[in-house]
Amino acid sequence: MLLTIALSNAALTTVFLVMAISARRLVAIPLLLMSYFSWLFVLPAYNGEVSWVQGFTGVRYRAGYGDILNTLLFAAGFNVLFGVIDILLSRLVAKRSEVDWVLPSHGRVPQVTLIILAVYWVFGVVMYYQSSRGLGYRDYVEGQSNWPLVFLWASAPLIVFLSIAGRYILAGACVLPFLLFAFQFQVRSFALLSLVPFAFVVVMRSALRARQVIGRMRVALVAVAAGLLLMATSSLVKYTVSGRISLPDAGMPYGVVQAMAMVDRERVRLGADALFLYGYNYVSPLLKLTGVAKPGIVDPPVRIAQLLDGVPRGWPVYFHYPTLVWSDAYIAWGFAGVFMGAFWAVVFAGWALALRANRLLAALTFPFYIWHSYMVVRGATAIASVPLSYAAYLSLAALLFGMVLTAWVRQEPLNPRQAAARKFVAGSRSQSGRRV
Repeated sequence: MLLTIALSNAALTTVFLVMAISARRLVAIPLLLMSYFSWLFVLPAYNGEVSWVQGFTGVRYRAGYGDILNTLLFAAGFNVLFGVIDILLSRLVAKRSEVDWVLPSHGRVPQVTLIILAVYWVFGVVMYYQSSRGLGYRDYVEGQSNWPLVFLWASAPLIVFLSIAGRYILAGACVLPFLLFAFQFQVRSFALLSLVPFAFVVVMRSALRARQVIGRMRVALVAVAAGLLLMATSSLVKYTVSGRISLPDAGMPYGVVQAMAMVDRERVRLGADALFLYGYNYVSPLLKLTGVAKPGIVDPPVRIAQLLDGVPRGWPVYFHYPTLVWSDAYIAWGFAGVFMGAFWAVVFAGWALALRANRLLAALTFPFYIWHSYMVVRGATAIASVPLSYAAYLSLAALLFGMVLTAWVRQEPLNPRQAAARKFVAGSRSQSGRRV
């Protein structure tokens, strides 16, 4: 029965994914991740039990048939709500929600914006390299050298703009420092803002140019190659930590079972803590300017690390263990957290709808959308909105400044006679429009 539920959940989630891809909707990105992890749930379902030992206490725990059944039913309900609500919103609110990655002539990126983003990139790479020499994973998660990192993140849209313009070599060169930092700190966050958007845009632009069967075969090859590149990069980054080569995050479904079992055993419910921290990041620059201190709320992945590994509270070293979106919702509300599937469907649909109105804005925020998608599905809700505070605001400032400056430069000064003539013509058109 466990295997049947796991396979049914994975197959249904994949159907939602195929529908999103066919409609060229951005929600395909979180659905791709949800589908991937749903298929991995087959492993604990096949085994029938999950056991582990707390690293700090040495106590052995076991999650049995009932725990795995509870996890699979919760994940299936979550995915169904996410998929159904997403489809309804795409039909009722945004009938045309696809993203066109070929910018039209009237939507060209202002040169000033590209220059500012390039300055961000140079400053971020140089300063972050200087300030992070000798640092490692622990320094990264504890926020060492944050300001240079913010500028590096803010330059990520430059890679997207260059890729859309077909300048793949230059875009690839901009990706390289991100990957070097990914291997240095043993985290894939850098690839989420650089290599992943680059690969997605290459595949999307190839798909848009495909007109015949040969073209579609080429798109399929490009997509497979891009997927293998991303998986290889992820596996190599994690290999530097564990010394093992495996599928990316292949052990996460086991972590979901463990986390949900311990949440029930310890009767833990965190409520809206994760959502509060998620929303706080959006307004944190303003709150810091006004002197409002960050609330002392414990991030749910930290609480999960305490449950699974017995990490003592107040431990000086930062331990966190995000175990996918399903356990994140469950530790918040219990089984009622299944309705978080509907919540996240609304969030992603609303974001896609807002970006569809402006292609430049869609391209600018695409790296942050990918980061947000991965972190939400990964169960790191609070971290999902971290780049959307300072880094995204810096990128948006570059775009707005470039658009305003470009519009100002293109304005032609009018002498009084020209202004009067233009006003007269406008008035004449208005009067003629009122005649019957």
